[in-house]
Amino acid sequence: MSARNVWRVVALTALVACSGSGEPSTDQLLKELVLRRDAWTQRGITSYEYDYLITGFFTNIAGQKIHLVVRNGVVESGTVVSTGQPIANPAQWPTIDRLFATATAAASSNELRSLEFDSGLDYPTQIGLDGPPDASGTIYASSLVAQSP
Repeated sequence: MSARNVWRVVALTALVACSGSGEPSTDQLLKELVLRRDAWTQRGITSYEYDYLITGFFTNIAGQKIHLVVRNGVVESGTVVSTGQPIANPAQWPTIDRLFATATAAASSNELRSLEFDSGLDYPTQIGLDGPPDASGTIYASSLVAQSP
């Protein structure tokens, strides 16, 4: 991340920390998303592995950590960590770019409850979503390791 972007992130973080309500506004979340997405994109990481976990959403994968392998921007494979079973339809699972898109769409529709980022690589590590009971929950991304394309 360039020095300019580091200072923009620091300034935005300070602004969010000092906001009166204690909760960042939608505009603040969107600005941080843009800064972090730009930083992520500048890194040029298109091949990587990471762990994906969701809670809530009334889905059969809720609470199960999935290890995803992304090559050239496409999920190539995935494994349920607890069982070692491969996932079906890997290309339908989210890349980091798709997590950014999910967070941006949620912020734009005022359904983004919380948002956290990896301090080193700037990818979203927690996306809290509000909505109806079957559409509320949290998405987690962790343990990202960049790979050679």
